[in-house]
Amino acid sequence: MAIFLKKFETQAAYEAAESGLILPNVSLTVDNNTVHYNPSSPVPPTPTETRVVAKYYVESEGSAITLFKSQGGSGSGSGSGSGGEVPFSAMEIDGVEESEVVNEYTFDTTGEHTVKYTLTDQTSIGYYTFKYCGSLTSIDIPNSVTSIGEYAFSDCTGLISINIPNSVTSIGKYAFYACNSLTSIVIPNSVTSIGIYAFEYCYGLTSCIIGSGVTSIGDNTFQDCTSLTSIVIPNSVTSIGEYAFQNCTSLTSIVIPNSVTSIGIYAFYTCTGLTSCIIGSGVTSIGDGAFNNCTSLTSITIPNSVTTIGNSAFNNCSSLTSCTIGSGVTSIGNSAFDGCTSLTSIDIPNSVTSIDGYAFASCSGLTSVTINATTPPTLGEYAFLNNASGRKIYVPSASVNAYKAADKWSTYASDIEPIS
Repeated sequence: MAIFLKKFETQAAYEAAESGLILPNVSLTVDNNTVHYNPSSPVPPTPTETRVVAKYYVESEGSAITLFKSQGGSGSGSGSGSGGEVPFSAMEIDGVEESEVVNEYTFDTTGEHTVKYTLTDQTSIGYYTFKYCGSLTSIDIPNSVTSIGEYAFSDCTGLISINIPNSVTSIGKYAFYACNSLTSIVIPNSVTSIGIYAFEYCYGLTSCIIGSGVTSIGDNTFQDCTSLTSIVIPNSVTSIGEYAFQNCTSLTSIVIPNSVTSIGIYAFYTCTGLTSCIIGSGVTSIGDGAFNNCTSLTSITIPNSVTTIGNSAFNNCSSLTSCTIGSGVTSIGNSAFDGCTSLTSIDIPNSVTSIDGYAFASCSGLTSVTINATTPPTLGEYAFLNNASGRKIYVPSASVNAYKAADKWSTYASDIEPIS
């Protein structure tokens, strides 16, 4: 059996369409291919109300009963309120003019939503199609579907499982936003793009496998997926967007493949459970705040491919004890390592030409800083403020005097000694 959904915005549109019964109070059951119903007095729709029409077919060639429901408000036409609205939450599908849904719906006078959908012969799931279907628990997407539209399953808080077939090539922005009950997702190899905020606030999501066709992880894609413990980023991905994994507090490790060239600002901000991160050799820039407040991160190796470490990139990584900065880095941003209280030593390669203000401030355990550049890098204000007592700055022996006389470096003249 099938349900056809069609929305009419005005009375004129309704009158131009196939006529049907208005059933303000309905008890609808299916028994031996017979529809049983007990309508109250039919009430015509009013011009100001938006109504949704559903045709219920017992057999493919059976006769249809057409049901109407007011889209909220207190219109006099449908007898609104708990006793007057037809309890068909499944019909409230915003942004869809007509669609076909196969399988069972739950119809009763309590207003329960349908709990399972099976789509057939669809090529796309449109914008907002199932948004706010809070009791939807599972959905089967057929191989005919190539795209999942924006907000398609947004706020489906009861959605537990979904199978995305290999035919799908794109997942729109906010597609699964706030699907709190979704625990795992497999994105097939056919998908090439994942829209921004696609899985944001999926609090129950624990694992995600991203297929080998995806080339970028968009901004905020997995933000606030606080139960996410593991995710595999394939070699096809070239960029990780801004705030992509922000506040994924259960994520313990991440491997960024060599294919990735950029890590967006605040990409892993406040991933407080992250203890291990491997950055691939293709990354050229680490964005501002990328690993800010990753308080469990213990070590990091910045590859030679990286040229810039953004502002606050590792700010407040309070468990960081080891940091290796690659030979390609030319600039260390403002407050880049500010508050890394467990860091005891740092070796800055001769490629670095600028160290911005507060770069290593409040690194209260820092006792040894080695600068390998013969020409003193440009230094910002308070770059080494509040380091450990007795902290030494080691520079090439031939450059000791140059460092002691250089702007801002002169503040630390008494701490500057030659590299032994």
